[in-house]
Amino acid sequence: MGGYQTAQIAEPTAEIAHVASDVPALAQTTQPQASGERTAPQAAAMSPESGDPASIDWNSVASRSGLGVDAMLLQLKLKAEYSPQEIAAYNKLHVIEFNPVTQEVCHEVENVRYVNEQHFTTFATHCSGVREYPDHPYESMSVDELMNLAEADAAAAVFISKKAETVEERIGFALRAAALSGKPGPLLATAVLDLGTRNSQFGGKTHGHAADETVPKTVITRLILETVAQKMGDPRANPDAWKKYIDDFAKTEEDRNAVLEAIQKGARSAMEHMAETQREITGSTQMRELLDA
Repeated sequence: MGGYQTAQIAEPTAEIAHVASDVPALAQTTQPQASGERTAPQAAAMSPESGDPASIDWNSVASRSGLGVDAMLLQLKLKAEYSPQEIAAYNKLHVIEFNPVTQEVCHEVENVRYVNEQHFTTFATHCSGVREYPDHPYESMSVDELMNLAEADAAAAVFISKKAETVEERIGFALRAAALSGKPGPLLATAVLDLGTRNSQFGGKTHGHAADETVPKTVITRLILETVAQKMGDPRANPDAWKKYIDDFAKTEEDRNAVLEAIQKGARSAMEHMAETQREITGSTQMRELLDA
């Protein structure tokens, strides 16, 4: 990575990684976990018209796929019913507009197996979703092809945040996409995709084993992204739901507060970098106003 990428993408990601690795060593604990209740999302004003993100039951939306993942957030090719208001609200939070799956095309696949020289044939039904609209032009482009576009194009940054090789790069481009567009959706998408559990792969290592004496890096990074998305006005962001994992490791209230302070520092640092990128490229002061509020 070179040029603008090093200065404006790698730097905030490195800062997050630094915060994640710089928290105090903590002993494990059996103290009760935090409740995970939602707090009211902060700041960024959303339109009161039909499709206001704050008016949507996002928990219902997330559960609609029946697979335990938010198919809408990740734009998975799964068929599910979404209302026009839900789609409009999604589009206010994301760079790439929602492209619903309107039908499934299914076919049977024949599998041949041999057990003790006996021939067995089984059939399985495989289905693939067909979207209402053609794929975005960037869908088929490689990371190298998208790289120069991503300097000022939020959509290109979104696709790199899905395709880049490392978690760090994907997070970096999600931050850039959110900065360029002023929309928090890319942050939550990469948080869910790459940091879905405290044991997620991060930086080539698995974090969150019981033997660890520090809060897992994935938990801290997820909390930073959730915090930034919440400050940008995304009602789906829920940092409190992830704070319970801190209690798995924090032995004292002092330890817990030190970790929370580090997370707030990481979120503010990320927003500082985003504000600078946003101002330089788009002229917008949205992120700066959120920081100063």
